Formats: sequence, C-alpha cells, structure tokens
Amino acid sequence: MWVCSVSLQPGLREHLVPCDLHDRLAQCKRSKNVPGSPREIWKFPEGLADMFAEQSELNSFLWTIKRDPPSYFFGTIHVLYTRVWDFIPDNSKEAFQQSSIVYFELDLTDPSTISALTSCQMLPRGENLQDVLPRDIYCRLKRHLEYVKLMMPSWMTPDQHGKGLYADYLFNAIAGNWERKRPVWVMLMVNSLTEVDIKSRGVPVLDLYLAQEAERLRKQMGAVEKVEEQCHPLNGLNFSQHGKGLYADYLFNAIAGNWERKRPIWVMLMVNSLTKVDIKSRGVPVLDLYLAQEAERLRKQTGTVEKVEEQCHPLNGLNFSQ
Repeated sequence: MWVCSVSLQPGLREHLVPCDLHDRLAQCKRSKNVPGSPREIWKFPEGLADMFAEQSELNSFLWTIKRDPPSYFFGTIHVLYTRVWDFIPDNSKEAFQQSSIVYFELDLTDPSTISALTSCQMLPRGENLQDVLPRDIYCRLKRHLEYVKLMMPSWMTPDQHGKGLYADYLFNAIAGNWERKRPVWVMLMVNSLTEVDIKSRGVPVLDLYLAQEAERLRKQMGAVEKVEEQCHPLNGLNFSQHGKGLYADYLFNAIAGNWERKRPIWVMLMVNSLTKVDIKSRGVPVLDLYLAQEAERLRKQTGTVEKVEEQCHPLNGLNFSQ
C-alpha cells in the first residue's frame, strides 16, 4: 500500500533536492526577449545533470511502515511533475510500482470529487461576488480578468494547440462562473491566471500525475481526506482575512506580472519598487502623475516633451554588466 500526501512538515520540501540546487534552479530561470520566441522556463546549468547522476546520492522522503506486506508514506508537492520527477529516487518509484493500493489526499480522478470541489467554492444561493466584495476591488478584478482573457491567446503554446487546448476553452475552464465563487477561491483562481501557469496547463502536478498513473496501472485507489475537510476551513475565513489577500494578489500581479519576459534592467527597477514602504504607498500617485491627473480633471490641454522610445531605448541599450 502507498499513501501519498501533500502535507509536508516545515523544511521537508527541501529534502526533495538539496537546498543549494533550489538556488541554482532559481538562478537559471530565464526568458527570451525576442517576441514570439519559445520560452525556456527551466534550463539546467552546464554539468548540473551530472551532479545527481547517481540515484544513491538523492535524498528520499519515502517512509516505510514495516508490516507484511509493507506500506509506504510519500510526500508530494503541488508543482509540475516534470520539474521534480528526475529528482525522485528509484526506491520511491519502485515502491509505487509494487503497491497494489494507493491512497491520495483526494482522488482527483473521481468525477464526484471534482463536482464536490466545484460546489463548495460557490457562494450561497442568490449571492454574487459583487455583493460581498467592495466595489473598487470587484471592478479591478473584473478588469484584470478581461485583460487575462485578452492576453491568453498569446500565452498559449503550439504544443497546447496540438493537444486541442485553446484560449477560450481554457479561460472558461479556469475562470468560468467566477462571479458566483467565494472570494478565497477567486483569489486562488487569480493566482493561477499568469502566463507561466497558462503555458504549463496540460502538464499535471506531481500528485495528479501519480493518480493518473495509478489509474492507468489499474491500482485500487482511495482518499485520506474528504472534500469538506479541505473546503470548510477556507470557506470559514471572513472577508478581512482573504479580501486583503485578493487585493494583495491583484497588486502583485499589477507590478510583477509577466516579469520573466522583461528585460533585466526593468526587472531591477521592478524589484526596487517591491519594498514594504513602496507597497504601503501604492494608490498615492507620484507628483508628476498627480499633476497630470489634476490637469485631466481640470480639462486642461496636455502634451508630452518626450516619446516613450526616448526613455526606453537608453535603458534597453545597457548591457548586463552595466
């Protein structure tokens, strides 16, 4: 028997690969600045693959329960399985293959589980999101989702199109009926509507991949939790707890959205603005913007002395060492 859980204790995640490897992986994330070119979400530095060529060097976070036959406890994380599969030791994969019964956090291959998850995200009958969110946050959210829907076709990959995934279908699959959902689930939904996440759609996260493999291998499957045990704690949060989170997510996406496609100089400037002091001042315009807003309010004729290119090109012309 194999029990698969995502509830890792603090610090256990780092045992999947050594901590210094996490740092090196983070450093090698990069984007192409040429419009239309394929993105390289993960690129391993030269020689990194050889560092862990020997499976015996990999840390295993598979636990064995000594009984006859043996049982196993394995912790997973909600990341694309392709990002971690090569770093899972052979003993873990062999234990999975040998197990005839597999229990997951939830059985995501069961249609009734998916239906229950969908239902628990909904507001009580007769209520809509605009009834429970402050008007300004609701309007910003609506504009952001309109922006995402507009941009999503350009985020899709040729491989996704080859699999029959298209932007309108994917947007509706993720954000359909969003106005009926509870704020906390909308917050989680917004977090998943980024270019990086959209490009990875179609690749299952690790626990879902293992569930699909268990189903393909016709193993007996079960769940250690009920849908209600996951939903009710989140649904019990009041607006002051998750409404702020929703606004924070919106603000972060407004500042740092699509950062992996930006040139290094603009990422540096962006990072400089992501400080506690700067975030607290968001919503208060800088002096020149305030004067421009006042000129617009007073219906004054306005103009500019520079073109955008005159500000951008000198910065874009800097090389990385500068």
